[in-house]
Parts: sequence; structure tokens; C-alpha cells
Amino acid sequence: MWGERAAARSQRVTEAAAERQLVALVSELKARYRHDVTRGDPGPAGLCARAEEGEGLVVVSFVVGTTRPLPPLPGALDRDALQGGLADAVATDPHSFVALEVIWSPALEQDRMSSAELEALYPELTRLGVGPLGRVSCGACGVVFAAELGQCPACGAGVMP
Repeated sequence: MWGERAAARSQRVTEAAAERQLVALVSELKARYRHDVTRGDPGPAGLCARAEEGEGLVVVSFVVGTTRPLPPLPGALDRDALQGGLADAVATDPHSFVALEVIWSPALEQDRMSSAELEALYPELTRLGVGPLGRVSCGACGVVFAAELGQCPACGAGVMP
């Protein structure tokens, strides 16, 4: 898919520290985006997508807590490794499954994140897909913008190869 990125992390902790670690990780991921909403929450009034954000990207984070160790994560991520890791996480025995948190950033349709913003907020993500993504500087006016826009939102100059 266009614009896929991924990262994975696994850590073993004592039972006493598990809840604290899980809550800390979830809080850290939620803090990366401005508007944290729950299902059915319309979000802040007046929130709308801006042209310089393009069609927008979304980061979906899965935080899984189990009482049994998950298989080791691969040294390098690709689509197959990511799919296998998610399959291992959800195949956990129901008795050892403790927690699952799914975090969508941004969570609202009218809130957008460009690839330039994604790179700043999620530097640990590894790019899996192809396509023009990331921060680029306009050769004409110097403005930094998201490559997927195809042209500078300030002066209209095209993206230089």
C-alpha cells in the first residue's frame, strides 16, 4: 500500500510492573497527537483538514499485554514480518491475554496528518511502501512541505526530483 510505515517493540517486565508499563506506553502514544477522542466523540468544534496536509495519513498502534512471551520480533520489518507479528499477538491464549489498546492518530476524519508531520511525530517508523512521502523543501521559496502534495503550498512550484 502507498505510504505504509511500521515499527515494533517488545519488552519483558515483571507482573508488578506490567500495568504501569502498558499505561505509560499507551499514554506516550496518545500524547503524540493533539486531539485524543473516544468512540462517538465529535472532537473539537471547528476542526477541519487543511490543504497543506493533503489527503492525510493515519498511524494505528496496537499495544498488547500478555502473561506469556510473544515470539521474538524480526530484526528488520517488512509487510510479511509485520503481518506475522500481529498474527502472533492476536493468537495469544485467552487466559494469557491481559490487555489490548488500539490507538488511531489522528482519530477524526476531519483531522489530517501529512507525511511531514508523521515523520516528526513518529521518527521510529520504518517506511514499507512507495510513493512521494516526507518532508521536502521548495527549491523556489524554501518552504518545507509534505512531498505527497506534489507542489509547494506557498508558491505552487513543483517537487524537485
